[in-house]
Amino acid sequence: MKSTKSKRSTIKKHKKHTSEKRATGKQRSKNPQTRIENIIMGAIGPYKKNCAAFGNPSGPRTPNYINVCKLDIGVIKLDKTTKQWDEITKGILAYDRAETNGAYLGQLNIVAASSFIGPHGALWGYELADNTRSERPMYSIKGVPIYDIKPLLQAGEALLGSNQDSTRYYMQTRDDSNIGTRFAILPGEIQPCAVKSAKHKGGGVIWCAIGIGFPIERLMDKVAKLFYEDAGFFSSPNNPSKKFISDCEKKLEKKMKNIVEAMIENGIDQIDPITYDKIFIGFKMSPVMKDEFGTAITLSPYMTLAQNAVPNNPRKLAHMTLEEWEKDNKYITTS
Repeated sequence: MKSTKSKRSTIKKHKKHTSEKRATGKQRSKNPQTRIENIIMGAIGPYKKNCAAFGNPSGPRTPNYINVCKLDIGVIKLDKTTKQWDEITKGILAYDRAETNGAYLGQLNIVAASSFIGPHGALWGYELADNTRSERPMYSIKGVPIYDIKPLLQAGEALLGSNQDSTRYYMQTRDDSNIGTRFAILPGEIQPCAVKSAKHKGGGVIWCAIGIGFPIERLMDKVAKLFYEDAGFFSSPNNPSKKFISDCEKKLEKKMKNIVEAMIENGIDQIDPITYDKIFIGFKMSPVMKDEFGTAITLSPYMTLAQNAVPNNPRKLAHMTLEEWEKDNKYITTS
């Protein structure tokens, strides 16, 4: 049995520890980069060359994780061979092709998660390795500035790499897409992801979209960042014409604004009502011909970083731009 003196000493230490925790919490709300630094320190995975799934038993024993954004589309041609396949077989190949297009998320055992990044998570391309510093809002809705998602998609590709032999960019062009192998998630990982998908046997247009809402900084320690994922298609009786594709694009632009409005309402509904500081949103779309089968996917994996993807001082990542990270990292080459 502890003495009274020992109990008092324990209580005194507990009070001091609690006081320090409160002080740290106040500091985090004043300095968001300190908060992100702490997340990074607990989100470095067990592998040197590969990122890892959050929850990997060999990974860090912390609740911390990193998310990236991915929108992509996979299309297969219905030739003499593939026409004979059943719909499930066609869908599997088109889905896997979408995973390997753009930011590489191939060979993973994806487990569907819900749509939030909590206080222990951070978004690659914005909160670390920032690729948005030169961006300006496209417009605002209910006082919330709305930004294009493209820089976050590019950041995901910069981290995970891409399979340029299979990647097809529909309705978008990239001058800097020759990235190749980077720090892909280790094949075979049990990978939690925020995910939505849609499939369509042509003709028509298939699409995927994502919105990400960032709460105001003073709420970041107690609320979550919000994902809104969506995917779908517009059917056409024939091969989609230029006008049909253009009309679909206009419909999706309107839909993005509807998603933003829903996100803002979602924040208001929470037990601690959330005011968003900014929202990123965007979509990818692809025409699907009558002799094609397409799948569109929206993915955001919850993961830990490859050791070689992190600077010698990991805290630097909270202050670096994506371009600075690429130049600083000796394990990658840039064009």
